[in-house]
Amino acid sequence: EMQKEKDATFSQMFGDLSSDVRRLCLTQHQIKNFVKKHRNWLRTEGYATFFLFESKGHFFVASVDVHSGGRLYVSVRLFGSAHVWDAELRRRLVVPKLA
Repeated sequence: EMQKEKDATFSQMFGDLSSDVRRLCLTQHQIKNFVKKHRNWLRTEGYATFFLFESKGHFFVASVDVHSGGRLYVSVRLFGSAHVWDAELRRRLVVPKLA
C-alpha cells in the first residue's frame, strides 16, 4: 500500500520502488490473472489497486476497484498523468517481485 507521508503522482509512487519503471511493469495477462487469483488483495469500496503496464511503447496504469456486491471497476490511465493521489487513501500498488 502507498505508505508515503505525502500525496504523489503515478511517477512518484512507482519511481520510489525502482528508477527503472520497466522492471515494475506487469503484462496485461499477469494483471488479469492477479485479479482472478488474488481478488481478496484488491482494495474495496472505491479505493484503487494500481498495476503498471507497457503497451506499444507507452506506460499506463490499470486501476482496479471492487465495488459493492463484488462488482469490478477497471479504468486505464496514462502513467505520466499529473494527477496527484491523496496519500491518506493508501492506494495499493502491485508490481513483480524484484530481485
